Amino acid sequence: MQKKNLTGQVLGSTALVLVAGALLLVEQRWPARGQASAVRYHAQALESANLVDLHDSAAHSVVLEYETQASRQDFEYTSWLYNERIPEIARPIWLEVRRTARAKADEEYVALRSKAASLGRAQYQRLSAEERGRIIRSRSFDRYIVIAGVAALPDAERRRIPDPEAFYRRRDRSAYARDEAWRHVTDEEKVDLGGAGSLSDDDTPAKLNYFDKVAKPGLTAAERGALAKVSRDDAESLGVFVSKHGERLLLDRLTKVPPKIAGLDALKCSSPAADRGALLHGPTAVCSAAGGNPRFGLARISFEWLVTRVDGFTLVPQG
Repeated sequence: MQKKNLTGQVLGSTALVLVAGALLLVEQRWPARGQASAVRYHAQALESANLVDLHDSAAHSVVLEYETQASRQDFEYTSWLYNERIPEIARPIWLEVRRTARAKADEEYVALRSKAASLGRAQYQRLSAEERGRIIRSRSFDRYIVIAGVAALPDAERRRIPDPEAFYRRRDRSAYARDEAWRHVTDEEKVDLGGAGSLSDDDTPAKLNYFDKVAKPGLTAAERGALAKVSRDDAESLGVFVSKHGERLLLDRLTKVPPKIAGLDALKCSSPAADRGALLHGPTAVCSAAGGNPRFGLARISFEWLVTRVDGFTLVPQG
């Protein structure tokens, strides 16, 4: 029984030695070739505009960086269109619509004060002689007729005056013109404006939608074409833009201007572990093209090498 156990142990140990030897042989002979092959596979995916192979050959962060590089110019152009070009065309039109509406609301405010004063005088006449005398002696006649007149207004008009004291002192005149302007916009303009928020000083969604609509006829065909592919929300930030359009723009860039990476026939690859004299390669490596540029950082996932970093190479047009 002991002899049988001993034989089993010897065979098990021998098997382990053979497996370790085989792994060491593979490790010594193949990783360098695997690293170089991984870089060339990655470069070929770029040159052939093969996004499937590109994702297969590299970490997500590398592909995202390519998408960002391919998208930046379009993002900056689209952002300029939405934030500068369109307002340049639309703002004067919008300002005139708002100015007219606020002017009409201001006229209404003046007429409402006159109406309130008239109603207030009628209320004053109904007071006793003693009460009228007290108001005169206190020098509050003007205030009384306005405050009393506001209380006597029809409900719809009275609701437009939340603070009778401010109304009496005319402190709410500009606020009234601002808040009531929407009622003085024509029905046709209301359809285009889309809501009372479009008259706000702030860049509300309704206001920006109106800008986009009224500016469109003044844009060039190329500008309209660019905006047809990208919504205003997409141009909010580069990150959002890339998440929505990065893959499309990367494919377009690689198809129209296939990149050429020189020096890949003479790649030099090494790993930190091997450089320190270890028998086994570690999980990371670096490959450099002839001349040292570009440099590719790699990581080994299971038995495959993936490109995790690229230095000295960009899709952004130079010059």
